[in-house]
Amino acid sequence: MIVIGVPLIVGSPWIFLYFSPDSRQHGKVRLYNVATLLLAAAVCAAIFIGAQAGMADTEEAEWWPLVALVYCAIAVPLVLLVAGLIRNFMLFRDRE
Repeated sequence: MIVIGVPLIVGSPWIFLYFSPDSRQHGKVRLYNVATLLLAAAVCAAIFIGAQAGMADTEEAEWWPLVALVYCAIAVPLVLLVAGLIRNFMLFRDRE
């Protein structure tokens, strides 16, 4: 799972930034992108903290990093996908 999870977590921000619109509102798009990347990082950090706290006193306590990685491999691309769709089709679309 690490072979799939890490590239998803690392590649998703690159894809998110690559498909950023070339808008006249360049500063606002940059601010939105930075805020979204910080949100994705915060979601991933919350997942790691929650997984560690939730699995601390169980028999599977040593597996919490792998469980958190799996959840982050799902959550980070999902957050970036939704934010990218909102950015490209609602907030910063070119209206001609």
